[in-house]
Amino acid sequence: MLMIVAVCAAALNLQHTGDFMPDHTSTVAYTSPYSWLPQGWYSFAANIAANVAIAFMLLMINRTYRLMRSITWIFVGLFFFMQLAQPGVLGYFYGGSFMALVMLALTALLFSTYADPALTRSTYLLFFLLTLAALFRYNIIFFLPVFILGTMQMKTFGMRTLLASIMGIVTPLWILLGFGLLTVDMLHMPVFEPALPDTDTTARVTSLATTAFTGGLGLIFTCANLMKVMSYNSARRAFNGFLTLLFLTTIILIIADHTNYLLYIPLLNTIAAYQTGHFFATRRYRLSYIPVGIILIIYGTLAAIPALTP
Repeated sequence: MLMIVAVCAAALNLQHTGDFMPDHTSTVAYTSPYSWLPQGWYSFAANIAANVAIAFMLLMINRTYRLMRSITWIFVGLFFFMQLAQPGVLGYFYGGSFMALVMLALTALLFSTYADPALTRSTYLLFFLLTLAALFRYNIIFFLPVFILGTMQMKTFGMRTLLASIMGIVTPLWILLGFGLLTVDMLHMPVFEPALPDTDTTARVTSLATTAFTGGLGLIFTCANLMKVMSYNSARRAFNGFLTLLFLTTIILIIADHTNYLLYIPLLNTIAAYQTGHFFATRRYRLSYIPVGIILIIYGTLAAIPALTP
């Protein structure tokens, strides 16, 4: 229900974020996802589909690998309200949506290798896809060390895993260069430009405030979940530990790559929604709906600001 409300609100708010460009064409080699579709309703529909896929991928990861002891849908609604509160982020299919999809797919692939170092093919595929996706969005390559550390958390790191990782990184470049689909001249460093237009002060303040609130909220609930996670079995601890590492890395990259921080917002919202949902799903107090409702009201208020401001 919350997802439907957020999608309808995003459609109504699209006219107020039409000039808010959350992505740039500067990439490592290939065209940015923002340029794949005509801007407008086509891009909006594709982005809504991508966000639904992100939410349900997180839901399926939780169910498949039992990240927590309870099954809940609460983080699906939280995720959509967090997305709605960022001007333009639900309005266009762009690099941030693409990156969140890629990161969740790679996370599921990483989790599938838990305690089985013999699954080198999965490790190879993981780094193959990561490198391939990085050709469309430069910021994906920053997560390469995170997934290498992830193999350690999954108890699969070793010489065979390291070789599979290296081969996975090299192979897509080798194939694309060999078939002429990629040339050395196409590879370049991205141009870092401001993520927010200077003329849209309301969007700037709203976006920065929402990012700070989501980052703080995610950190609070990550710390609050720590003792609960420590009581889990080794597999659940490893899975939740990787998500925590992914979340902290995302916050660091938002600060370090601040000129393009909007590219990291969907991933930030995904994990912050999970940590928030994790907290309330494992602590079913009688009045727990009150703080959840307050959080939703805050995000709803932030989402309404662009529409209410001339």
